[in-house]
Amino acid sequence: MKQVRFIYASTPKGIIGLNGGLPWKLPEDMQYFKGKTLHQTVMMGANTYDSLPASFKPLPNRKSVIVTSRPDEYKKFGTVTDDPIKYLRQAKEDVWVIGGASLYRQLEHLCTEVCHTEVFIDTPGDAYFDMDKKGWSIVMTTGILESKTGINYRITEYKKPCTLID
Repeated sequence: MKQVRFIYASTPKGIIGLNGGLPWKLPEDMQYFKGKTLHQTVMMGANTYDSLPASFKPLPNRKSVIVTSRPDEYKKFGTVTDDPIKYLRQAKEDVWVIGGASLYRQLEHLCTEVCHTEVFIDTPGDAYFDMDKKGWSIVMTTGILESKTGINYRITEYKKPCTLID
Protein backbone atom coordinates (compact mmCIF):
# COMPACT_ATOMS: atom_id res chain seq x y z
CA MET A 1 0.00 0.00 0.00
CA LYS A 2 1.43 3.37 -1.04
CA GLN A 3 1.59 6.07 1.59
CA VAL A 4 1.95 9.81 1.18
CA ARG A 5 4.03 11.20 4.02
CA PHE A 6 4.88 14.80 4.85
CA ILE A 7 8.05 15.93 6.55
CA TYR A 8 8.51 19.59 7.36
CA ALA A 9 9.60 22.10 9.95
CA SER A 10 7.69 25.24 10.89
CA THR A 11 7.39 27.87 13.56
CA PRO A 12 4.25 27.93 15.73
CA LYS A 13 2.96 30.60 13.30
CA GLY A 14 3.37 28.22 10.34
CA ILE A 15 6.47 29.80 8.78
CA ILE A 16 8.36 27.23 6.70
CA GLY A 17 10.63 29.44 4.62
CA LEU A 18 12.21 32.80 3.90
CA ASN A 19 13.79 33.93 0.62
CA GLY A 20 13.91 30.39 -0.77
CA GLY A 21 15.47 28.80 2.29
CA LEU A 22 14.97 27.95 5.92
CA PRO A 23 15.05 30.93 8.31
CA TRP A 24 16.91 28.91 10.97
CA LYS A 25 19.85 26.56 11.38
CA LEU A 26 18.83 23.30 13.03
CA PRO A 27 21.37 20.54 12.27
CA GLU A 28 19.49 18.05 14.45
CA ASP A 29 16.43 18.44 12.24
CA MET A 30 18.56 17.94 9.13
CA GLN A 31 19.81 14.64 10.62
CA TYR A 32 16.24 13.61 11.45
CA PHE A 33 15.17 14.48 7.88
CA LYS A 34 18.03 12.45 6.45
CA GLY A 35 17.21 9.46 8.64
CA LYS A 36 13.57 9.47 7.57
CA THR A 37 14.09 10.01 3.84
CA LEU A 38 17.34 8.14 3.05
CA HIS A 39 16.79 5.46 0.38
CA GLN A 40 13.23 6.69 -0.11
CA THR A 41 11.33 8.61 -2.77
CA VAL A 42 11.03 12.34 -2.06
CA MET A 43 8.66 14.67 -3.90
CA MET A 44 9.21 18.41 -3.99
CA GLY A 45 8.25 21.48 -5.95
CA ALA A 46 10.78 23.18 -8.20
CA ASN A 47 11.31 26.03 -5.72
CA THR A 48 12.14 23.55 -2.98
CA TYR A 49 14.56 21.79 -5.32
CA ASP A 50 16.15 25.13 -6.20
CA SER A 51 16.58 25.94 -2.48
CA LEU A 52 18.77 22.86 -1.88
CA PRO A 53 22.49 23.52 -1.53
CA ALA A 54 24.38 22.66 -4.73
CA SER A 55 26.18 19.80 -2.96
CA PHE A 56 22.79 18.17 -2.24
CA LYS A 57 21.27 18.35 -5.74
CA PRO A 58 19.74 15.89 -6.18
CA LEU A 59 19.42 14.67 -2.59
CA PRO A 60 21.93 11.82 -2.22
CA ASN A 61 20.62 8.25 -1.97
CA ARG A 62 17.01 9.21 -2.64
CA LYS A 63 14.77 9.11 -5.69
CA SER A 64 13.79 12.71 -6.40
CA VAL A 65 10.45 13.59 -7.97
CA ILE A 66 10.27 17.26 -8.94
CA VAL A 67 6.88 18.84 -9.53
CA THR A 68 7.19 21.56 -12.15
CA SER A 69 5.58 23.03 -15.23
CA ARG A 70 9.11 23.34 -16.71
CA PRO A 71 10.19 19.68 -17.10
CA ASP A 72 13.13 20.36 -19.45
CA GLU A 73 14.88 22.40 -16.74
CA TYR A 74 14.71 19.61 -14.15
CA LYS A 75 14.65 16.21 -15.88
CA LYS A 76 18.40 15.73 -15.48
CA PHE A 77 17.98 15.93 -11.67
CA GLY A 78 15.29 13.30 -11.21
CA THR A 79 11.83 12.22 -12.21
CA VAL A 80 9.70 15.18 -13.28
CA THR A 81 5.94 15.55 -13.23
CA ASP A 82 3.48 18.39 -13.61
CA ASP A 83 0.73 16.33 -11.95
CA PRO A 84 1.72 15.03 -8.50
CA ILE A 85 -1.57 13.21 -7.94
CA LYS A 86 -1.21 11.33 -11.23
CA TYR A 87 2.35 10.44 -10.26
CA LEU A 88 1.19 9.14 -6.87
CA ARG A 89 -1.53 7.02 -8.48
CA GLN A 90 1.10 5.30 -10.63
CA ALA A 91 3.85 5.08 -8.00
CA LYS A 92 4.82 1.69 -6.65
CA GLU A 93 6.53 3.11 -3.57
CA ASP A 94 5.71 5.32 -0.60
CA VAL A 95 6.53 8.98 -1.12
CA TRP A 96 7.82 11.64 1.27
CA VAL A 97 6.62 15.13 0.34
CA ILE A 98 9.31 17.58 1.42
CA GLY A 99 7.93 20.93 0.22
CA GLY A 100 6.93 23.50 -0.61
CA ALA A 101 3.79 25.02 0.79
CA SER A 102 1.65 24.76 -2.34
CA LEU A 103 2.53 21.08 -2.81
CA TYR A 104 1.70 20.33 0.83
CA ARG A 105 -1.67 22.04 0.40
CA GLN A 106 -2.38 20.21 -2.85
CA LEU A 107 -1.65 16.78 -1.34
CA GLU A 108 -2.81 17.28 2.26
CA HIS A 109 -5.97 15.22 1.74
CA LEU A 110 -3.84 12.20 0.73
CA CYS A 111 -1.33 12.36 3.57
CA THR A 112 -1.33 9.53 6.13
CA GLU A 113 1.81 10.34 8.12
CA VAL A 114 3.38 13.63 9.20
CA CYS A 115 6.79 14.22 10.71
CA HIS A 116 6.70 17.79 11.98
CA THR A 117 9.51 19.71 13.61
CA GLU A 118 8.16 22.71 15.46
CA VAL A 119 10.85 25.38 15.66
CA PHE A 120 10.37 27.78 18.56
CA ILE A 121 11.82 30.90 17.01
CA ASP A 122 10.31 34.28 16.17
CA THR A 123 11.42 34.95 12.63
CA PRO A 124 10.08 36.59 9.51
CA GLY A 125 8.94 34.33 6.72
CA ASP A 126 7.42 34.34 3.27
CA ALA A 127 6.34 30.70 2.97
CA TYR A 128 3.67 29.28 5.26
CA PHE A 129 2.11 25.89 5.91
CA ASP A 130 0.02 25.01 8.92
CA MET A 131 -1.55 21.57 8.71
CA ASP A 132 -4.72 20.82 10.66
CA LYS A 133 -3.93 17.61 12.53
CA LYS A 134 -7.39 17.21 14.08
CA GLY A 135 -8.25 13.51 14.06
CA TRP A 136 -4.61 12.46 13.82
CA SER A 137 -2.86 10.31 16.42
CA ILE A 138 0.49 11.29 17.90
CA VAL A 139 2.78 8.27 17.64
CA MET A 140 5.95 9.95 18.92
CA THR A 141 7.04 13.27 20.36
CA THR A 142 10.42 14.32 21.64
CA GLY A 143 9.25 17.03 23.98
CA ILE A 144 11.10 20.33 23.72
CA LEU A 145 14.79 19.99 22.91
CA GLU A 146 17.57 22.53 22.50
CA SER A 147 19.68 22.53 19.37
CA LYS A 148 23.42 23.04 19.55
CA THR A 149 22.60 26.35 17.79
CA GLY A 150 20.56 27.38 20.83
CA ILE A 151 17.12 27.07 19.17
CA ASN A 152 14.40 25.12 20.93
CA TYR A 153 12.42 22.63 18.86
CA ARG A 154 10.15 19.61 19.15
CA ILE A 155 9.64 16.72 16.74
CA THR A 156 6.22 15.09 16.62
CA GLU A 157 5.09 12.24 14.38
CA TYR A 158 1.41 11.83 13.51
CA LYS A 159 -0.58 9.14 11.71
CA LYS A 160 -4.13 8.82 10.47
CA PRO A 161 -5.97 5.97 8.76
CA CYS A 162 -4.64 5.16 5.31
CA THR A 163 -5.84 7.01 2.26
CA LEU A 164 -5.56 4.80 -0.79
CA ILE A 165 -4.42 6.29 -4.07
CA ASP A 166 -6.42 4.84 -6.93
